[in-house]
Amino acid sequence: MMNTTIRLILAILLLICWLKVPYGYFQFIRLAGCIAFLWLSYEEFNIKRRVTAILCILGAIILNPIFKIHFARLTWNVIDTVLAGLLLIWAILIFTNGKKIE
Repeated sequence: MMNTTIRLILAILLLICWLKVPYGYFQFIRLAGCIAFLWLSYEEFNIKRRVTAILCILGAIILNPIFKIHFARLTWNVIDTVLAGLLLIWAILIFTNGKKIE
């Protein structure tokens, strides 16, 4: 249940990037997103779901705050929206299928 909550919170935080927010928020998203995706990856590897674990690692790489990947603002908005959409779909699948997926 905690992992689903992490997915939902991260999705909301990523969608907030569409609003007019200070630059510090984007730095926060990089750190929080990287940590959250690394945690989700760890949890997925523990339950032997390698595909979702690798996808989470890719999310962590894209958002990592140390070796920053630079894109234009519009590109980041698309990336944030895609990541948020995938996280929301993942959370919905877990909610509708119960504990079978999580």
